[in-house]
Amino acid sequence: MGSIAIPPPASAAALTLSTAAAHAHAKAQAPERAVHWAHALPAAFYGHGLSLSDPGTIAGIADANGLDASAVLRDLREGPAERQARRDCAMAGQLGAVSYPTLLFVDGAEVHPLPATGTPLDVLNHRLGVLLA
Repeated sequence: MGSIAIPPPASAAALTLSTAAAHAHAKAQAPERAVHWAHALPAAFYGHGLSLSDPGTIAGIADANGLDASAVLRDLREGPAERQARRDCAMAGQLGAVSYPTLLFVDGAEVHPLPATGTPLDVLNHRLGVLLA
């Protein structure tokens, strides 16, 4: 059976490369928590009006998610997270992510874009039903 994947925030024009790098670092440091970062980063920006370019915002999110905030910030400064973020951005584009959020239904090697923002729930449910049939 397939699963729904949310590409990293790198697919969002409104979210910066540093945000994608923070997500990449979190994914590397604690892969099981990556989905929480995928939620926490845009929630900080859209829900709380925080700057994702502010290291304090990223450190606070890291700390709240049980990550080593110093290691996250060091990784952002020294570049490995940015390199991973660029790879993630390229992968998101290859998978068809053109905006944030982009929902993808992954079924083995097949990836199907799902309707997202502004789509009525019944339309999304219908598309999922077709894919799950």
